[in-house]
Amino acid sequence: MKDFFWDVIKITLTITGSIIGAGFITGKEIVRFFGGSFILPSVYCAFLVFSFFIYILLSSSCKGKAGKIFSVLNFAANAVILSCMLSGLDYLGYELLGIPLKYKIISIISITVSTFIVSSGIRGLEKFNLVIVPLMIVSAIVIITSNAEFYPIETTFDSVSEPYKIFLYAGLNLFLSAPVFADLGKGKDKKIRAVSGLLSGTLLAALILLIILAVTGEGTLSSEMPVLAIFSESKILRGLYGAIVFLGIITTLLASHYCLIRKREKRRSVKQVIIINLGALALSVFGFGNIVDRIYPVLGAVGAVYLVMSAVSQVIFPEARQERTLLPPKRTE
Repeated sequence: MKDFFWDVIKITLTITGSIIGAGFITGKEIVRFFGGSFILPSVYCAFLVFSFFIYILLSSSCKGKAGKIFSVLNFAANAVILSCMLSGLDYLGYELLGIPLKYKIISIISITVSTFIVSSGIRGLEKFNLVIVPLMIVSAIVIITSNAEFYPIETTFDSVSEPYKIFLYAGLNLFLSAPVFADLGKGKDKKIRAVSGLLSGTLLAALILLIILAVTGEGTLSSEMPVLAIFSESKILRGLYGAIVFLGIITTLLASHYCLIRKREKRRSVKQVIIINLGALALSVFGFGNIVDRIYPVLGAVGAVYLVMSAVSQVIFPEARQERTLLPPKRTE
């Protein structure tokens, strides 16, 4: 029972940490996909979509030729996301510390440290998230609920496009971390994967609700970092939440970096790692807001297709059937 509990906790925190990065914890991508006609059923739909497809991706992934194509797309997508995280770090350094964006000091240090952490594999990610994610979530909830004015919750759909946007958002985040999910689910039984999916979906939906109500109520929807803008009049609160944003960026940076420099559970060559790191730093000059607004919706569409094909793959190649093929046929008299 103890092993079951810790397996679920580690998987849930690692999944959550891989998703609540710069775009999530600052509210930028939440506003992009949930802003405007946001209503409570949207959060419920997000819970259902995240819970179901997290379980699917912990259990299996898209196979065959399509799987190879998506593997290439996943690499490209994580290169973009890694650059987005680095850009977010530089912007945060500029906002809180006054470090000019052109120097990229924080992003260079961060990607160097990340290289060493992800080189230890999936266990390294689990250990990091086991400590950082609970601290980050609890701190964010306390600071936001204590200082933000919340927008009233509505209970009806205002737009038929809302479910579509939710699926795109889930596709974006789950597709990016699919290799991490695959490694987390290896060797884990069905119950552990199912409970981990439910807990992850619940936690993500609750955080989405908290953030969108706060930034809508405070009128900071158009800001580069909407949640951080809530605390513009308090240097202390701005600094504290800035630290939370920093941790959120780091957790997602680690997940994307892991997907890029780990190849079939083996680390890429030093030369390949250097090229990947330099490429991500170069892409980060496009700016955090530009990447979220222009690239994220495209990645969401690709991710949505990937989720559907992974679910179909689970039906065509069910786990039980795979396990039976490993056993010798029973002898009959």
